[in-house]
Amino acid sequence: MGSRQNISCKMFFSGYPAPNKAVELIIVHLSSDRAFRKRRANAPRIIISSLANENNRAMDTAAVLQEIYRCYREKRLADVVELLSDDFTFTAQLPDDIDGAIRPRSRAETAILVHKFMEQYDILAFETGPIIVTDGVASAEADAKFRHKKTGKVLETRFLHDWRVADGKARELAQRHDLEQLKAFLSSVSDGIA
Repeated sequence: MGSRQNISCKMFFSGYPAPNKAVELIIVHLSSDRAFRKRRANAPRIIISSLANENNRAMDTAAVLQEIYRCYREKRLADVVELLSDDFTFTAQLPDDIDGAIRPRSRAETAILVHKFMEQYDILAFETGPIIVTDGVASAEADAKFRHKKTGKVLETRFLHDWRVADGKARELAQRHDLEQLKAFLSSVSDGIA
């Protein structure tokens, strides 16, 4: 038999199952022939592995990100900024970036960007799926629906986020999105966010 490698991946959800209901847990593993296999187990609760310190870090990371997302949905920018480290960087290709260059933005630049956005748009929905923490990176998808305040036009889009969190604060956010969709929408409202 060949050697086996353990890969750790944790998922945290923003809600809880209804009382007395089973939770379906799908466990995916890589078999010896390098093909993905699934095992299903129904149980009234999920028991996380015995690696307490690693789980606590992952849970702390997920809790920080859940709070950031909640504060963002509620348009509480000061609370979002408080959850970002002093050396926080936000990286994304934005519609107004010159020559398609992607550059990291500081905590202060990010706060200004988000403030301007919140002045121009209503957040109709911003729903995140599970936060998956693997090897120090927390990944999440966010389905968003925004309404441009001046025109009433609505943008529905998805953001893919990769976060790094340390000492209870977000240190990095790399965001991916449909850049062409965002450019077309901004053109349709003829009012940029920057």
